[in-house]
Amino acid sequence: MSDTMLLGVLRAPVDDRGDVQVMQLVACAGEAAYRIERDAAELERLRETASLTGINRVRLASNEYLNADGAVRQVDQIEVHVMDMWLRKDITCARDVHLAERLADDAGLVLEDARNIADAGRLKCRNHE
Repeated sequence: MSDTMLLGVLRAPVDDRGDVQVMQLVACAGEAAYRIERDAAELERLRETASLTGINRVRLASNEYLNADGAVRQVDQIEVHVMDMWLRKDITCARDVHLAERLADDAGLVLEDARNIADAGRLKCRNHE
């Protein structure tokens, strides 16, 4: 059910005279409708903010870093290109990938995946599945 249809149901007039349970249900429905509208407005504000920040690229990449002992380690990361800088965050679980997908989608971009994906199925969140 779309938010529009749900709002229509939640805001539909109901004869609630005398029945306390129906009165409580109507009050809860009104609060739910208010929250949906408030959340939609906040989501729109966040989308506008994201478009104003200059995000022009979101990608998943495998980067190599040199350890102090001279060993090279490979790290899968989310890279976000904002204006003239790259912001990077290590990917520690599948949830990070899903958040990158949402960020790209909200910015109106396609998430690029340039990782070495030999073991992509190994991602498990700490304290989560």
